[in-house]
Amino acid sequence: MKNPRVLSFNCIVFALLLLLSCYITYDIWGVIRGDAIRPKYRSYWKLAKHIQFYEEPSQIKILNLAISKYEKVIAQQPQNPKYHLEIARLYIHLANLLKFEGDYANKAFFALEKAKKSFPSWGLIYYYQGFIHWEKKEYEEAEKCFFQSQILSPCREDFSTQIAEFWYARWKDTQKEHCRTLLGNRFRYLNTVNFDRYAKSTLPVWKAIAAKKSDWTYLISQKENLALKAAHWMLEKNELDLAEELLNYVSSEEKKQQKLFFKAYLKLSRGDTHQAMHLFEKSVQAQSPSFRKETINKAVKTLVSLDHLNLAMLFLAETDCDDLATRQTVLEQAFLKKVSLPSLLLWLEDTQREYGDLSPYLDFIFSQCHLENHDVYSAIEYAQKAFLGDNRNPRYIYNLYSLWFSRGLEAKVSFHLQKNAHVIPHTPNFYVWLSSRFLSCKKRSKALHWAQKALNLDPYNRRAQERIRYIKDIERKRTNS
Repeated sequence: MKNPRVLSFNCIVFALLLLLSCYITYDIWGVIRGDAIRPKYRSYWKLAKHIQFYEEPSQIKILNLAISKYEKVIAQQPQNPKYHLEIARLYIHLANLLKFEGDYANKAFFALEKAKKSFPSWGLIYYYQGFIHWEKKEYEEAEKCFFQSQILSPCREDFSTQIAEFWYARWKDTQKEHCRTLLGNRFRYLNTVNFDRYAKSTLPVWKAIAAKKSDWTYLISQKENLALKAAHWMLEKNELDLAEELLNYVSSEEKKQQKLFFKAYLKLSRGDTHQAMHLFEKSVQAQSPSFRKETINKAVKTLVSLDHLNLAMLFLAETDCDDLATRQTVLEQAFLKKVSLPSLLLWLEDTQREYGDLSPYLDFIFSQCHLENHDVYSAIEYAQKAFLGDNRNPRYIYNLYSLWFSRGLEAKVSFHLQKNAHVIPHTPNFYVWLSSRFLSCKKRSKALHWAQKALNLDPYNRRAQERIRYIKDIERKRTNS
């Protein structure tokens, strides 16, 4: 029988030889495929992409190192357009750092020409050439390159923003119609890709340069979704005439419901409430049954946002969605939007009569409304109800105690704190707040007690330290006098 140590040694040697042979085979096959060199330069490319986190001298050093690696790669595969493009990007980065002084821009252009010979239909090549011409103020050549890039690679979001900037700059300089047309093409593409992201930068620009209403066809073309989104955006910005013009581009039966809804929004914004309510009703009827509740809620939300709470509640009452949960949602939204206080109080009272007990949050809203109405006793009543409904919500605790302090009922606060010690917030900020309130009532011993509790929890709390120092200074002055 063989010695176990010799056997294990042989196994280890065999495993090492197997790994070595696999590596050699992979490397040879990689050279044939042109991939073996990838690990030797990709790390430098990734590093070069993040050089903005380094100081400028280090950036230049890293870029030069990455370029030297690419030169070796290109020497092995001179026909690969990708390597020529990537070294050109590095040259452009260097040229940017050096404010286009030196020969780096020309080197980049030369590399891009080599890439173009192998892959003449690659839009990125023309994009980078256009960028170089733009930086060198060779605008006619830049226009040709950017136009070619836009034709060959129309769906590149990352470069379309830069191309749009170029066409906008050219239109401002030259007022040429083709620049505005090509800008509209890029804006339309960007808004199609991500309207929420690009609308705030594209629509105001287009509004500023559109000579007449029909110019919006450049931006929306036959895309009704874009027309609806742009109309909604204009409504929110109170650009009512433009919103109406954009809605005229929507004609399909499929988009009828959305168009009706936005027309109702438009009428409401212009103060025509009767026509607006009629259009909201038609919008709900045009919606499929499974989505009607969503449309009703959306209409009610729009009415509330434009300070029409009475209309919102009346509209809701005529539908089958008028339940306690929906009402509470509407009233909460109305409170956050700071709608008319009398209307809000009216509907809170109506909801309470119809459904009885409300949610703690609505009780809190009731309390705030009564406080604004200078009815402090009713405000305290509803603040207590909110606290009893959810005694662990700090917002309700702060509200209740603030009301008690405002009426000189600090003794009630002390009793409540003792009785509800298990639910009050045990945080330094809450203790410091209590200290401030007790001090404002000239209860210095209580103020000192709560400030000290805050400091026990957080020895570095500056507000607690300052509060204690202030109270002790007062006591010292009283003693000395």
